Amino acid sequence: MSPGQLAAVTSFDIANLSNATIDVGLLAGNLTGDAYDVSNSKYYADTNGDGDYDVGIDLQITYLDQVAAGA
Repeated sequence: MSPGQLAAVTSFDIANLSNATIDVGLLAGNLTGDAYDVSNSKYYADTNGDGDYDVGIDLQITYLDQVAAGA
């Protein structure tokens, strides 16, 4: 990603390292003085597991529900 870039895509993994099942809300926020505007962020689950964002295949999400311990 670079400042001013439109429709940038990045990926990340989320791990539950606790001993309990948890829910995870997904929310991006701008940092003061940051050159990136993430106010229109969207999150997608890699539903086909290929490691890439696939338009029309990956499911848009706002949270992860019932993430198992150690998952």
